[in-house]
Amino acid sequence: MNLRPLPPIAVLVAAAGLTACAPAYVPECRGGDAHPLDAGELAEPSGMALHEGRVYVASAASASPEEGDFDYCGSFITVFDAETGRPIGRPIVPSDPEAAEEDRYFRFFADMLYDTRRDALLVAERQRGAVLRIDPQTGRVIAQATTGGAPYTLALAPDVATTWNIDAERGASGPVTRDVLAVGDLGESGEPGGLWVLDAARFSELQRVGIPVGGSRPTALAVDTATDRLFAAILDGFAISGVDLRTLRTFVASETIGSTVAPAIRGVALPPGPSDTLFHTAEQTGVAGLWQADRVSTEVTGFLRLQEPPFAIAPLGADELVGLSANFLYVFDNAPLTLTHTIDLGAGRPSRMLVDEAGRRAYVSMLEPSSLRVVELP
Repeated sequence: MNLRPLPPIAVLVAAAGLTACAPAYVPECRGGDAHPLDAGELAEPSGMALHEGRVYVASAASASPEEGDFDYCGSFITVFDAETGRPIGRPIVPSDPEAAEEDRYFRFFADMLYDTRRDALLVAERQRGAVLRIDPQTGRVIAQATTGGAPYTLALAPDVATTWNIDAERGASGPVTRDVLAVGDLGESGEPGGLWVLDAARFSELQRVGIPVGGSRPTALAVDTATDRLFAAILDGFAISGVDLRTLRTFVASETIGSTVAPAIRGVALPPGPSDTLFHTAEQTGVAGLWQADRVSTEVTGFLRLQEPPFAIAPLGADELVGLSANFLYVFDNAPLTLTHTIDLGAGRPSRMLVDEAGRRAYVSMLEPSSLRVVELP
């Protein structure tokens, strides 16, 4: 199936306004002068989270020291009003008060989630190879867990009856119910990446999980809360890999793009509710687009070729899907897999996307201009 994109429709966008007022924040840097940031300016945005009418966007600023070495400054988190897209207050600047002065600030945030049960932000920090729990009010780092690589993407699965790494001190004789935090790690300095899991409440019981099909660099994770299964898009792999979070047994979830040419698998999404369908997006020579597959049989049930495929996808309820590409937001119907709307984002470079629970709005962080866009979905 080869469908041409529909004509672009109008994009709302309350872009978080960059105002002419005094700078709201000057990042902490180890050397050189950081670019002062106006209210709502994001520098280099990465992870995003949504909670109770607020959008949290993680960013890293940069400086150019006199010797010419590029330097990341302290990462920070900007809070926006989810209705208006306007910044709220000053950025949150997470820090580790127990670290040495030169290591007090964190340099490279990647993905971010909001843990509603513990009222905290969960952040993947690539430079230190750690996952952080952060107080969203004070920026204080409450807990850390180290993978040793470059954590890139996160997923949270509540109330999983786990049988792995049972802590004898708890007196457990059977499965232990945990909120499980899954971490996709890209690896560092030639070292392979992989998947990690840990107890989200205790920030302990860190376990590495093998990836059953080639490649070792997870770029996106999705959880089926009905079956406690995790699905991972592997950047340098040939399939979607799966993990049963109860036992940590792995399986192949979709062999949709077996090829001698390694594809770049970018995103994975699961429709909510009872469904055996998964979606993923990928690029390889001559084939780029959106795949639909059966989670049980791993067979392809739909394919949509796109000249500019999305690098991130998310469900819009049970029947639709939204995707973010270099220039557009796409909206798809699931059955049959069909492109229904193409939303032109205009000038700029999109970085990340977040969709509200009602499926009414998408939040897109932009690299150029450095801002948040709020897009009304059709």
